[in-house]
Amino acid sequence: MTRLFVLLLAVFSAAAHAGDTPRVLVTIKPVHSLVSQLLQGVSKPALLLDGYQSPHTFQLRPSDARKLTRADVIIWVGPTLESNLQKTLRQAEDKSIIQLTRSEQDQHAADYLHTDPHRWLDPVLAQADVTRITESFNRLYPDHAQQITANSQQLINNLRLLDNEIRQTFSDKAEISAILYHDAWHYFQARYGITTHGIINPTAHGQPGARHLFEISKAIEKQQTRCLLVEPQFKPRYLKTLQGKHKLRIVTLDPLAAELPAGPDTYFQMMRDIRDAFAQCR
Repeated sequence: MTRLFVLLLAVFSAAAHAGDTPRVLVTIKPVHSLVSQLLQGVSKPALLLDGYQSPHTFQLRPSDARKLTRADVIIWVGPTLESNLQKTLRQAEDKSIIQLTRSEQDQHAADYLHTDPHRWLDPVLAQADVTRITESFNRLYPDHAQQITANSQQLINNLRLLDNEIRQTFSDKAEISAILYHDAWHYFQARYGITTHGIINPTAHGQPGARHLFEISKAIEKQQTRCLLVEPQFKPRYLKTLQGKHKLRIVTLDPLAAELPAGPDTYFQMMRDIRDAFAQCR
């Protein structure tokens, strides 16, 4: 199946040529939102995944292949997130590929950099990514550099304000009385000094074993955990068992903005929703 999409890329790419208007494809909705703000007044980027698909496990469809072939620039987080795209992008030699996990601005997150790809959940790292994407766009599309640079400056300022806003909510370095379903929150927690009571599923690719679930259940009881923080992409049956046994309050955390419409304001709404989800479990 992967070979088929590589062939489709080659066929469509041979007929395509880069025009004056940027043709940009972004894999996930939060990053797409940031890129949409960068390109305001210039063009509208396309989105590959709608948010309900897990980027860890999604399979390319023919419609996805068409999006890939139409784009001149493809922005993805990297192989630790969209692993099924790695081979396809390696074959797309006529595309400009921007991979966010290559940033050198990850110093505070070095210990988990290679295992947690969810870097967009840190607005400070998002500023670094916006700067890198802006530099790439300005090289690729010099005719639009003035507009893109002005958009970038405004976006970075708004990200700074967002960071300060979230910092104020968690200024006391709060412990959150919650158990996380998915091990996706290192960046957010490290940035704002948040601690939780544990993680149900340390990997996005498999299911926790019975022993791990037993230990989690004991930890919930011992720490009198109040909330279960769950992403809309994951709904395994055993979560209802844990919820019923310990009378946990289920709170949605949506790191892919699955429940929000795609657009330039999506990132900021998503981050505020995440802040509020953590805060209500203090």
